Amino acid sequence: MNRQNLQRLLSLGEGQSLEFKTSVHPDTVGRQICAFLNSGGGYLILGIDDAGKVKGVTSNIDLPRLEQTMVADLAPKALVSFEEQTVEGKPVWVVEVPAGQDIPYSYRDEIFIRE
Repeated sequence: MNRQNLQRLLSLGEGQSLEFKTSVHPDTVGRQICAFLNSGGGYLILGIDDAGKVKGVTSNIDLPRLEQTMVADLAPKALVSFEEQTVEGKPVWVVEVPAGQDIPYSYRDEIFIRE
């Protein structure tokens, strides 16, 4: 994702296909990815508060390890894109989730959807 597209997403605010989270909790990320897969796809942007303010990612887990955890705990397998960007000098993680083709998807044997 290029910087211009990311800025556009940030300006839209949260909605059915866009979720902001300030912190990185693998279970929360996994549930959101699963819900997006089951609900038409979307973007999860980590390091942003609910008002769209950039906080930056601070985490004990690095992005490749988070990606590995998500791949291992989602069923069936899905292609989800994980990417780090810098916004206002702070790291922000962008998770792009396509609309799932093999619905329903589960995360750790639980099914989630976006409402």
